[in-house]
Amino acid sequence: MLSVLIALVITTGCFERNTGAIVPRLGNVQEVRLTTGGFRNVDLVLLVDDSGSMEEEQDILEERIADLVRDLTTPPDENGDGRADWGAVDRLRVAIVTTDMGTSGVPAPDGVGVCEGLGDDGEYQSAASCSGAELGLQVYQTGEDAGAFAARIGCIVDSLGLNGCGIEQQLEAASRAVERGSDVPDGFPAEDAILAVLVLSDEEDCSLEQPDAFYAEFERTGRVNLLCQDAALGANGASQAWLRSIDSLATRLAAGREDGSFVFGAITGLPIDLSGESPATILADPRMVYGERTDSMNRRVPTAACTSENGDATPARRIVEVASRFERSVLHSICSDDFGPAIQEVTRAIAQQIGEFCLPRRIPLVGERVECELRVKLAEGESCDRARGQTEVERDDGRAVCVVDQVAADGSTGQGYFYADSEECPQIVFTDAARPPLGASVVASCYFETPRDGGAPPTIEEDAGSPTGP
Repeated sequence: MLSVLIALVITTGCFERNTGAIVPRLGNVQEVRLTTGGFRNVDLVLLVDDSGSMEEEQDILEERIADLVRDLTTPPDENGDGRADWGAVDRLRVAIVTTDMGTSGVPAPDGVGVCEGLGDDGEYQSAASCSGAELGLQVYQTGEDAGAFAARIGCIVDSLGLNGCGIEQQLEAASRAVERGSDVPDGFPAEDAILAVLVLSDEEDCSLEQPDAFYAEFERTGRVNLLCQDAALGANGASQAWLRSIDSLATRLAAGREDGSFVFGAITGLPIDLSGESPATILADPRMVYGERTDSMNRRVPTAACTSENGDATPARRIVEVASRFERSVLHSICSDDFGPAIQEVTRAIAQQIGEFCLPRRIPLVGERVECELRVKLAEGESCDRARGQTEVERDDGRAVCVVDQVAADGSTGQGYFYADSEECPQIVFTDAARPPLGASVVASCYFETPRDGGAPPTIEEDAGSPTGP
C-alpha cells in the first residue's frame, strides 16, 4: 500500500501552488538544568558599620535601601513587555545588624576606645522612635504598605549612630546574626526563603578567633587597624590564627544554603572602577594590597583602596575573599557617592531566584513557542498532576518525573510553562498551579537548528539560573 501511495504522488499532475526546494533541518537537542527557583520569601541580613567614620555612608544607604524593598515587593518592567521582570516576594524579613562585636568578651585594654564586652553581638537592631520598629526582626508581608516598610528600615539605619567599636568584625557579626535566627519563629533564614547578606563598611574585616592574643599584641604595640592587616598576613609578629578563617566564616554565613538560595553583597573598600567586577579581578588589583601611611595626625594607618569626599576606605581583602566562595556575590566600592547601582545589582541577584527561572541565553522561537521538552523531577512522595499541566513519563530513584505542558504566554490554554523572550533575562515561566515545588529539579531539552552558514549551533550552558545580562 505504501508503494502505491508513493506512486500516486509521483504521477499526479502539478499542484496549484508554488513549490520550493525541500531543505532538511539540521541541529541538535541541548539540555539546560534549571536551578530550582520559585522562592517567594527573602530573608536579608543588613550589616552596617556603626563606627565613627560612617556617617555619610549610612545616610546614602538610608536613601537607597528603599529601592531594594520597592523592586522586591513591586518588581519593575524595564524591558516594557508588559510583564514584571521577576515575581514579587510574599514575605521580606530584614535583620539589621552592626559591626560592633566589642572586644569579643576579653577585658578592654587602654586605648581601644569604645570597644567592650561582646558589643551588639549580632543582635537584630530596632528603634522605638521608628514607627512599627519595636521588634528586632522587621517583617513585610504581601499586601502591606511596602513604602512604610522601606521607611522603617531606613529609619533604623539612621538610628544606629557612630559609637560602635572601631575594630570592625563585619563577617563575624553577620555570621552571629544568621546563627541567632534559630530562635526566630519559622527560623531565620526560613527553609522556603532566599538568604541574602549585604555588608556596608569602610574598613577591613577583623573577625577574631583568638581575641586574647590579639589584644595582648595591641597593648604591646598600640597598632589597631594595622594589627588586623598584620594578622591577615601573618606579618610583624602577628598570627593568622588570631582571625577567623575565610572558609569557616563563609560556611557560617551561608548556613548550609546552596548557591541558588544564597546571595552575598558588600559595599566596601575597593577602587570605584572595580565595582561589579569578580572577586578574582578585585583581589589581583595592586590597589588592594595592604600597606600603611602617615595620616594628618601623624598616625600610622592603613593605605586606602579608594578615597572620596566622605573619607578613605581600606582594602577589604577578607570580605572579597569570602565573596569569592559564592556563585552569587556582588561587590561595589563604598567610595561611590551613590549606592544605587550596588543595591540594584544585589536586588537582581536575589530576584533571579524569585518566582521564575532566568536562562543563560535565549532559546529560538518557532512561532510563539519554543521546541523544548520540560521535565520536572519531583521530591520523593510527590505525584504528577494533570491539573497542574504535568504528565508522568517515568520514575527515577522512586521519584516521579513529569513532562510539563507548554501553554500560551497569556495563560489562556491551561496550566504549564511558557517562554518569555528577552535579551536581559529570558525566562521559563510557570503558571501559578504548575510552579515546581522546592526540592524539585527541572531540565529543559531544547532543539537548536544549525546555522545555514555551516557554523555550530549555539550552546546553552548547564546549571542555569542567572541571566548573562544585568
